[in-house]
Amino acid sequence: MKMSSAVSCSVLLLAATTRRYGVEVYFNGVLVQPQIVVTPDMLNVAIETPPFTLQSVNGGIGGGFDNIVSLKGISYSGEGGGAWLGFDYIQLNRVALKFLPPVVENGTITLNWTGIGQVESAPSINGPWTPIGFTLVLSFVGHELLAPRGPPGRRAWQ
Repeated sequence: MKMSSAVSCSVLLLAATTRRYGVEVYFNGVLVQPQIVVTPDMLNVAIETPPFTLQSVNGGIGGGFDNIVSLKGISYSGEGGGAWLGFDYIQLNRVALKFLPPVVENGTITLNWTGIGQVESAPSINGPWTPIGFTLVLSFVGHELLAPRGPPGRRAWQ
């Protein structure tokens, strides 16, 4: 599952000549957003991190998981910048599904995507549906489609 986090800063307190304060975002101790220098024009605007997977940050969902989002502040008060920064909120977002261009090679079509979602397979459109992964590879012999993962014959995918 692809995720991103968003941070909104609301207050930049300082008596400084160059008003700025640095912020890094960590998820379970893994850096997901290198330092962003927040300036007054960025206040009250969501700052979204690059997408990441729960697997890449040792995250999980459901009972038993304690995912931790940490913010690291970087003061520029010694250089005439900000000494303190307030936050409105921190949120975790799912990244929308987006298909990448198909790859056609040696009688095989591979479909990949970013964002949430995985392929499910069933013997008919009515199910039962079984997850088969996060990439769909369709192979052809002549004009006949070979079903990926699963018994031969007609299959439906979603």
